[in-house]
Order: sequence, then C-alpha cells, then structure tokens
Amino acid sequence: MTNPEARAEKLWRELDSAFRNRADLYRLFLDELTVELGAREPRRS
Repeated sequence: MTNPEARAEKLWRELDSAFRNRADLYRLFLDELTVELGAREPRRS
C-alpha cells in the first residue's frame, strides 16, 4: 500500500473531480431547462 499522504492526495483529487463533474451536470441541466421553460425571475420572499 502507498504511504498515507500520497493516498490522501489521490483521494482528495478524486473527490474534487467528482464535485466538479456534478456541478457541470447541474449547469447543463439548468441550461436545458432554461431553454425549454424560459428564464424566470427569482421569487422574492
């Protein structure tokens, strides 16, 4: 097994990549919905 610091760095990079990929998917979903439904003003409380 690799040393703990190298393993931690690798896991950190994988986790960071997963979060970025998820953010990209949400952005793409938002773009598609905006095209289909049109841009809407945010609700005010």
